[in-house]
Amino acid sequence: MENYNAVRTKYKKKIKAISPEFDLIFLNDAHSPNFRYLRAYFREMKKLFSLKGELSDLKSISLILGRNFRGLNRESWIFITDRAKPIACLNYDLIAVNKKIYCGLIIYLSVKTKYRRRGFARLLLNLLDEIAEAEAKRRRLKLFGYFIETNDPGKMTSSEIKLDGRMSGIKTKERLLIWQKLQFKKLNFRYTQPSFGSGPATYLSLIFRPKQTKRYLKSAVLIEYLKEFTAFTISDKKQAARDEDLKAMINELEEKKEIALVDIIP
Repeated sequence: MENYNAVRTKYKKKIKAISPEFDLIFLNDAHSPNFRYLRAYFREMKKLFSLKGELSDLKSISLILGRNFRGLNRESWIFITDRAKPIACLNYDLIAVNKKIYCGLIIYLSVKTKYRRRGFARLLLNLLDEIAEAEAKRRRLKLFGYFIETNDPGKMTSSEIKLDGRMSGIKTKERLLIWQKLQFKKLNFRYTQPSFGSGPATYLSLIFRPKQTKRYLKSAVLIEYLKEFTAFTISDKKQAARDEDLKAMINELEEKKEIALVDIIP
């Protein structure tokens, strides 16, 4: 297992091999000179975010710009740049589910339209995988996979689906196919994103990329993750414990020993 710095160096070389104009930028400190890449990224993302919940989410994240980033990991943001301009971004956190295992939370993964279909999303996920494994070894924890929320056309109105495709440059269903090709699976239960204060984003589903090929995820592990994620999202453990959507999900999950991992697109 390579150490953390060795992983960073290896992937910087991979990016440079694609083009000498490309670079990898790592950021977890708002006082770093690299913070300018995050500002540039948000300027671009403001043009893309379309649905009401996403706009609220982006606004709430913008409020923390200028502060240090939270996370157990060493890096929270990774950018691929072309001539010093961000063209792809991975924003993640690593969440300890209990004293033995932890998981990755992918908050944003985006690639600018003209740079798509070149393997940048897969490269960033592979990089995250190696960073997370190095962190797991350091912390003596077992990494069991990665979660991400994604727009679910089954929960969206036709107008929301059209707006999503127009603003992001990719159809909602095509995005799901990409996640499926990247080995993500849908968790077969009724998921509701914790509220940010403006109400939950009801159009989202939770998908999961297991570290090893699996057909099920233990309900107890998923419950612990949802508790930690809700606390992370709301930033108040007591308020998170009172969240009605979290309670409803826990009640459903407690009735089952395992939750099936199913194809995102049947």
